[in-house]
Formats: sequence, C-alpha cells, structure tokens
Amino acid sequence: MWGTAGGIFLVCTANICRSVYGSAVLADALSGTSITVGSAGVEAVEGQEICPVVRGLVSVEGLPQPPQLTTGSRELVVEELADAALILTFTVRQRGLVARLDPSTRDRLFTLREAGTLATAIRGRRLDPGGLPAWAHALHSNRPILSTLAPPPPPPRRWWQFRRPPEAPEPWDLPDAHSAPDELHAARLGEVAEQCRRLGVILAGAHG
Repeated sequence: MWGTAGGIFLVCTANICRSVYGSAVLADALSGTSITVGSAGVEAVEGQEICPVVRGLVSVEGLPQPPQLTTGSRELVVEELADAALILTFTVRQRGLVARLDPSTRDRLFTLREAGTLATAIRGRRLDPGGLPAWAHALHSNRPILSTLAPPPPPPRRWWQFRRPPEAPEPWDLPDAHSAPDELHAARLGEVAEQCRRLGVILAGAHG
C-alpha cells in the first residue's frame, strides 16, 4: 500500500482537456493499485464544459470517468497541493505557477514529460514503505539527469533567414492544442495518453 500522504494531481491551465484526459488514462493504468488521481486548472473557470473530444475518448476507450465530465472544470485550490504526493503539470510555465503558489511542492512537482523520463531512468528500483511519496522523492533526487536527457534546442537563426522560425516549445512541455485543427488536437492528446500510460505502468509495477 502507498502511504497516506496522497495521490497524484494533474494540473493544466483550464482543466477542460489535457489534465482531464490525462487523469482518466493514468487512473486506468493504476486501476489495480490504491493510488488516487485528480486534476484541476491553474486558470480554470469553475464548471466550464469539458472538451467534447476528451469526453468521446473517455467513453470510447472505456476509461474511468473523471468527475469533471459531470461537474465541469475545477479551479486549483492551493490547499489541495499539500495533500498530493506527486504533482504533474503539462508545461514548464504551469509548473512554475504551481511552485509560486506553494513553494513546498517543489520536490514533488514535475512536468508529465519530466516525470515519465525520470521514472523510466529509475524503473525497477525497490521503494521503501513510504510508497508514492518515496517514489516522488526518488524522482526529485534524480532530477539533475534531466539536463542530459532533454532534446537539443533548435538551431539559431542564420543571417540569410529572413523570417525567424517559430519558437519551439520547452522540451518538457506537452502544449495545449484544444483550439488547434483536429489532427493536431488528436496528436497532442495521443502524446498525453502515451506519457500517462508509460508513467502509470511503471508506478503500478513499483506498487506491486
């Protein structure tokens, strides 16, 4: 059993797309464990309608239904952060916002990509009875290796390039595509699912 310090909390901006879908996928991957999964948005409007694409994916894939499908989006309540053993955001900016809201979260706060990368690096490690908090601590202890694993930055603009190439997202981001064309939207949600399933499988294995 995991410790009693809490479960996993996913945080995005509006809590209508990425974090809702990610929480459903992660909860499904962890269904054989006692780990709880929740989500909220740092700039969410309470009760806003959830992305219809996410609603459809949850139904078609037979995933556990997040409460937001009934109640609508949830704004992040700072006090909730104290109860989470592991906090996952989708962008570096969101991670920074959460850290400013509650500096005590820094050693259990990661982007989803960061957590998945670190979990893969320490996969198979035996944990002490501290459970999920101990796993979060192990991720934090190995955080320095991220600098060696991040994708390389884009090449600088050359003098003959008349137009500056578009800014690349942070390497650890899973950017929002809620308002993007359908193909890009689906691709980004696919990335969210892939990252959540990978992390969930590793955590479920450690739990066993």
